[in-house]
Amino acid sequence: MFTCISPDPLLFEITVHELESQVLVMEAKQQVIQDNQQAILTRLAAIEQYLSYSQTPQLNGSQQLPYTYQSSQPQQHPYMYQSPQPHQQYQLPSVDSPQVQQPPQTPPHPSVFSSTSNPRPKPIPVKKASNALPSSAINKEKLKAPVLVIKQHPKLRGDSKAGTLAVKLAREAIFGDDVLAKCTPGGSRELPALPNDELNLLKEEMFEQFSQYWSNPVEFEAVWSICFNAVGQACKRLRKA
Repeated sequence: MFTCISPDPLLFEITVHELESQVLVMEAKQQVIQDNQQAILTRLAAIEQYLSYSQTPQLNGSQQLPYTYQSSQPQQHPYMYQSPQPHQQYQLPSVDSPQVQQPPQTPPHPSVFSSTSNPRPKPIPVKKASNALPSSAINKEKLKAPVLVIKQHPKLRGDSKAGTLAVKLAREAIFGDDVLAKCTPGGSRELPALPNDELNLLKEEMFEQFSQYWSNPVEFEAVWSICFNAVGQACKRLRKA
């Protein structure tokens, strides 16, 4: 293994960030495995509950199902009109009448449990920096809504344009140029890091644009690394301007 020692702190920062990204990817893979195991257990429990409701009891002789419709008069269906007596009108049985018994409700299919227990996952959270700038330093009055910025740049939604779209969102909707010029994405000895909550918001907005990674957020980390470095380069250019 060759070790390259460079006096440039930017290269040192990028190397440290790559190592941290690898650690995050390993931790994320373990978390995904645990989540998949939990989802399988939840699905099995739902199937067992569904099967327990769906079992039909065995009938012997004159036994009847507990939810069989009963009638006070033999050999007559409870919903049939009876022959009217003189000076009597037809009357439908009320819902509360003992002649009308409600059948048991059918339990929901296991797919209902699986859809609610497994919502669309979010991206892996960004590691919090100890020297991050507070969110109050952002002048949000000058910023746009992220959805408006994304609609203004529809051609930047591909993988190859992810870095450019991340910079657009960072400058126009999340941080603003003033904050970007004062910080770096992950922080350094001389400069603070970008606010943690807003950096996570930027990652979530980018994650929303790449539906192919929703089922496996770990694969999105490669795209986020490109966005992270692109925002870092934008911070550097704004400081030199």
